[in-house]
Amino acid sequence: MASFIPEHAGRAAVETVGSRDPSGPMAEDLRAVNERLLLSGLREQAARADAERLAAEHMAVLAQIADGVVIADPAASVTFVNDAARRLDARLHLGTSLKVYAASGHCRMLDGRPYPLAAIPVIRALGGETVVGAQLRILRDDGTEVTVRTSGAPLTLADGRRLGAVWTLQEISAEHALAHEPLLPDFVAGTLAINFHHPRVTLRGELVKLTALEYKLLCQLAANAGRVLPTQVLLARVWASEYEATRDCLKVYISRLRAKIEPSDEAPHIETVRGLGYRFVRPPLPGTRQAAHTGGRPSA
Repeated sequence: MASFIPEHAGRAAVETVGSRDPSGPMAEDLRAVNERLLLSGLREQAARADAERLAAEHMAVLAQIADGVVIADPAASVTFVNDAARRLDARLHLGTSLKVYAASGHCRMLDGRPYPLAAIPVIRALGGETVVGAQLRILRDDGTEVTVRTSGAPLTLADGRRLGAVWTLQEISAEHALAHEPLLPDFVAGTLAINFHHPRVTLRGELVKLTALEYKLLCQLAANAGRVLPTQVLLARVWASEYEATRDCLKVYISRLRAKIEPSDEAPHIETVRGLGYRFVRPPLPGTRQAAHTGGRPSA
């Protein structure tokens, strides 16, 4: 018996078969989706490669910096250390626990006492603080020590997640030694002592607090001790072009200087030469009429 197939069912069957055609609209849509996924994957791969290249370039720059640079993860384990940091202390290397390192007692305060663990800049930075310019001493395994200026800052992502901390170390051993080395004065007049290359003036061993202009004025007078410096010369050398200073302004500063450097029980140092200017007078050395030492000159 012949089977009867409705006409609409036959058309559906033909359409179904046609929809499986690899050249049909559905196949084209699938190919387009696949192409978009492929392109997206390629772009992501390229972005990852760019990020890795940029990170490598940054690490290469950090490796060449003259100051020590140490990067630690949130667990305080060192993930990066440059050569400068290793030269400061060979115990700083990849994998070092900075908490163990800091607690070892090798980090000291400038007076020699152990640096409190919680106060060390990198430990504070791991806790979220930013520390700038702290000074400490590092005792090395070979028995030597270095003085460093150190800073610490947390490393965070844009969403606030912490990546760890960066710790920088700059050796200042020579600078520290110079700062604590006793300075010999360049000029002495009785109990007054002046350093021309460091802004330091003492009277009877005590530091005299002078403003920058007072110090410049005193240096000009002392460097030309015994000679009259005309008013206009002093105004030009001390005030230069900072602002229009006047004779009255100079008189005020001379008066201030006298009050600070001339004790009432000693002969005055600054002499007014009427109609001309001012002269710095040094007391004669014992047994002489005139001081033989003329002092130096301040740097230009």
